[in-house]
Amino acid sequence: MKLLSVEGSNVGLLKGSFEFKFGGALTTITGPIGCGKSTLLTMIKASLTNSVPGSGASWVSWGTEDSVPSYFTSTWELNNQIIEITKPLADNTAFKTLSKPRVKVSSPEGETLQEVFTAREANELMAALLPVSTKVIDSHLIIDQDQITYPTSATPAKFQETIHVLTKVNQMEVARSKVRESLSSYTVPEVSEEVIRLKADKLLLEQEIGESNTRQSDIDNELQTLDSKAVAHDIAILQEAESNAEKRSTVEAELAALTNQKNVMEGRLNTSTEQLQDQLQKREEYADTVDNARKLLAKYEYLERDWQEKQSLEETCKLQQSELQSLVEPPKPEGQKPQEESVEELKKQKAMLSVKAASNETKIALAEAGKCHTCGQPTDGIDKQALIQESEELGSYLKQVSDLQTQVENKIKEFEAFSLAEDMHTLEKSRISEALQETKTRLSAVAAAQEVSPDYKEEWTKVVGWFDALELNIKTLESNIADCRTKIEVYGSGIANAHSNIEMLGGSAKPDPVRLKVRLSQQEYINGLLEESLMLQGLVKAKAEELERVSVKLKALQVREESAEPIKNYREVLERAAEVLHKTGLPKVISTQYLSEINVKLQEYLEMVEASFSAWIDKDLQFMVKKSDGLVHRANRLSGGQKQQASISYLLAVNDVFASSLGVLAMDEPTGSMQEDNAKDVAEAFSKLLQIGKQTKRQFIVITHSETLASYGEVRIDLRSYL
Repeated sequence: MKLLSVEGSNVGLLKGSFEFKFGGALTTITGPIGCGKSTLLTMIKASLTNSVPGSGASWVSWGTEDSVPSYFTSTWELNNQIIEITKPLADNTAFKTLSKPRVKVSSPEGETLQEVFTAREANELMAALLPVSTKVIDSHLIIDQDQITYPTSATPAKFQETIHVLTKVNQMEVARSKVRESLSSYTVPEVSEEVIRLKADKLLLEQEIGESNTRQSDIDNELQTLDSKAVAHDIAILQEAESNAEKRSTVEAELAALTNQKNVMEGRLNTSTEQLQDQLQKREEYADTVDNARKLLAKYEYLERDWQEKQSLEETCKLQQSELQSLVEPPKPEGQKPQEESVEELKKQKAMLSVKAASNETKIALAEAGKCHTCGQPTDGIDKQALIQESEELGSYLKQVSDLQTQVENKIKEFEAFSLAEDMHTLEKSRISEALQETKTRLSAVAAAQEVSPDYKEEWTKVVGWFDALELNIKTLESNIADCRTKIEVYGSGIANAHSNIEMLGGSAKPDPVRLKVRLSQQEYINGLLEESLMLQGLVKAKAEELERVSVKLKALQVREESAEPIKNYREVLERAAEVLHKTGLPKVISTQYLSEINVKLQEYLEMVEASFSAWIDKDLQFMVKKSDGLVHRANRLSGGQKQQASISYLLAVNDVFASSLGVLAMDEPTGSMQEDNAKDVAEAFSKLLQIGKQTKRQFIVITHSETLASYGEVRIDLRSYL
């Protein structure tokens, strides 16, 4: 497809009648700000996308000259046919809309092949004629100035949406949604397997009910042959006799144990009484001796505390004297402390040298430039080499002055540090001396209080300890005697009770154990039959109710089964279609295939514009870049100029992959936010695109302020005359 011309009148900034001819592989549109460059590009986009160009009164200029209407017509060549698209703009400036657009398809000889005059018909005809969708044209083929960096600045979700538009995955998703809607409206009664299961359940329930009824009849017959009451009465008598015999045996054993324990306790009582009398006699003999020992021991304990304190104070004195001797005076720095005025003098010298060095640098720069940057006078008389030599000497002297300043400042700091250390040494020495004097005073007081040596403490401690053990032994013996007497009384009462119980229980003979075992076995069997009978009755009732439910449900499902087969077949077809159209199925394969092609072309164009980074669209449909330093991140973190490079390369790649059949790519200010070097690289890249366009019969349209880029255009449109 190739744009031939755009003509019209009173559209936006383009006042009166206008006509622009296009042609060649590269057309550049230039002119100052406000001359209508973006207006012209918007008219081209509106022709193909059937959109309403612009908004507000700025887009329509009515009746300024002889009531000329506001309209535009674009003429295109497509598949050896001429297409004229006319867009009359409404005279309602408050709300813009299209009024009777016209699309005319003609032969090269001028014969009209097709012509429509309504917005709906125009949209349908353009959709049939164009090889790509209007969304692709709007977002990737005719790019407004504010859309140039859109591919790198869009959110991941928005960028993913544009990729889906390009690959038509969005259309697949629409188709999938319609398929899912159809699936939801066709509910297949899945009854075949349920019918088979219910038939099997019904047969099994009937068998279980028959088996349960048979078993119930057998239990009833068997219970009639057994006398359960006689068996229970005989068991009770035998169990009571056996229980009495076991209890008598137990009581007799308890009686023997109690009698033995009473005898043992009486012997222990006699022994403890004798030991107690012996201990009481010893306590009377040593009572006075122990009392005196207690008084002396208390005095010795008091003196021992003073003794221990004296030892502690002596150790403290030694430590404080050692600490006082260990203090060392700080070493005094050599020489005399420099004056602060010398530092200030050195600073002044540095400042003067720095000013002179800066002046030399300025003169050297003027010599290199050849003229003054302010007055424009020539600088041939400046001796550049002498200035450079003088600057080197000034730099060397400046370093010497800086080193000397550093040495002086360090010496001053060294004297200040010595003064501070000397003060701290004096303070610490005074503190330790005061503490030492205080310790000596306390030591003298404690030493004066020492009168008696604690040498006999251990002996008196043994005496008092022996007497305390004697007292404890006496208390223990008294407690044991009381406990023995209490237990003897308890054992006597238990023995009397045991004799009484033996008389009540009678003889110790046990009943026949075989007879009891037989009777218990019979009773257990009868109880089992009764429990099984109750269980069978409940089971038969539940199974009969379940059989009724299964029969009713089976009849209903058999009716539904007859009508389910056609719907089931249709749902299977819809499910296969939904599976093919799923996002993780065919659409993902399609997107992945296209992405590899886009990434190859994207890298080719990045190299063409000499970008300092590589870029690609990853599997998650995010625009990623890799810098020369190896850092990988999303494209939205690039600088403004880098975003321009990446976006232009991406749009060119998309044009190659998806829109080569359309053959048109238009951009508004592709170098607008770039630095001069980057803009020059892009301009040179467009010169290469010119050659590509000639070879592939493609058309590039560029709005630009760059004279370098504009100079490469085969056709150049200058809008200065329309101001």
